[in-house]
Amino acid sequence: MALEKEHGVKCVGVPGTIDNDIGGTDFTIGFDTALNTALEAIDRLRDTAESHDRIFYVEVMGRHNGFIGMLSAIAGGAESVLVPEIPTNIDELIRNLERSHCAGSARASSLSRKAATEATRRRGEEGRGAL
Repeated sequence: MALEKEHGVKCVGVPGTIDNDIGGTDFTIGFDTALNTALEAIDRLRDTAESHDRIFYVEVMGRHNGFIGMLSAIAGGAESVLVPEIPTNIDELIRNLERSHCAGSARASSLSRKAATEATRRRGEEGRGAL
C-alpha cells in the first residue's frame, strides 16, 4: 500500500512458503515444488526398496505441519504416515506392522518384521513411546 501511495505502484502480496501454512490460501508458492521434489525422491526410493526387499522411512520438509508429509505419502503410495498434528504411539505402529505381517504375503511379512525391528530400536534410542 505504501508503494502505491508514495510512487503510484500497485502491488499484490503473494504468500510464499513450502509449509502451506498461511490461512486463506489453498496452496502457497513453494509448496508444489517441495511436494513434487519429495515425490521424485519417493519414486526412486520405492524402486530401490522393492528391488532390495526393504522398508524406507522418508522424512520430508515442513516446520510444524504435515502437509508435505501427508500429501506425498498419499501420492507416493506410502503404507503409513507420521505427521506432527497426530501423535503416533510407537507400540501401535508395531502392532499395525505385525498385523500386516500376519495377513500379508511372505514378502509383506519380511518387510513388517524389519520395520517392527527398526521401530523397536528407535523406541529404545528415543526413550519414549511416541515418535
